[in-house]
Amino acid sequence: MKPLILIVLSTACASHLFGAYTGYFDGASCTNIQGWAEDTNLPNSPINVDLYDGSSLVTTVTAGYYRQDLLNAGIGNGYHAFSFNTPSSLINGATHTLWIRPSGSSVNLGSSPRTITCAPASHNYTGYLDLAGCATINGWAYDLSNTSSFVTIGVYLDGSNNPVVTASANAYRYDLPAAGIGNGYHAFSIPSPAVMADGALHSVSVRPVGWNSEVLGSSPVSVSCSSHHYAGWLDRADCNVIQGWGH
Repeated sequence: MKPLILIVLSTACASHLFGAYTGYFDGASCTNIQGWAEDTNLPNSPINVDLYDGSSLVTTVTAGYYRQDLLNAGIGNGYHAFSFNTPSSLINGATHTLWIRPSGSSVNLGSSPRTITCAPASHNYTGYLDLAGCATINGWAYDLSNTSSFVTIGVYLDGSNNPVVTASANAYRYDLPAAGIGNGYHAFSIPSPAVMADGALHSVSVRPVGWNSEVLGSSPVSVSCSSHHYAGWLDRADCNVIQGWGH
């Protein structure tokens, strides 16, 4: 008789081998993605989950927010929820098939996959670059399609698509509401970037960050700034003498 070989696999090991994960993909919209996930072997520890667009990993987040309904349902200590902003890479007008899995596993959360189709946000910018000098850059920017928000502007040099500085156009100017430009809190005045002070002639444009085609009125302008800072005074100028000082 051949010997009987018995292999015993513990419950804990078997559970991890075949997946001790549970969870649910509650919803996906063009603004938010949410759900919950738990490792039942570690009911009081949060886990990470991966968001996939098809087979491509988009982002990893921690399922560690508290939800009373999870605790009431016996889902660990209740700290197993996730909720995060929909990644901008998914907001491009295409249809995306989304899966959520505990990180490092092939276990899909309940109700996966979900699909979303999100058109890029519509903006209608207006504004003006009033001054681009060696000391400050001033102007205003306004989104006619989202009048309750302020615009983030970028300063771009010499045709580059990477801003050398960004700022919020949220300072008040009394002339703006008088001209029908929102509530007036749409102005900006920022120090000119130090990179401009190299003596070279630079093309300076200002536009809303993320938009390559909508520059503010009067952009671009040409500016040449020296790194030197001069001071002086003209003491006298007449038919006999011109005198003063400078350094």
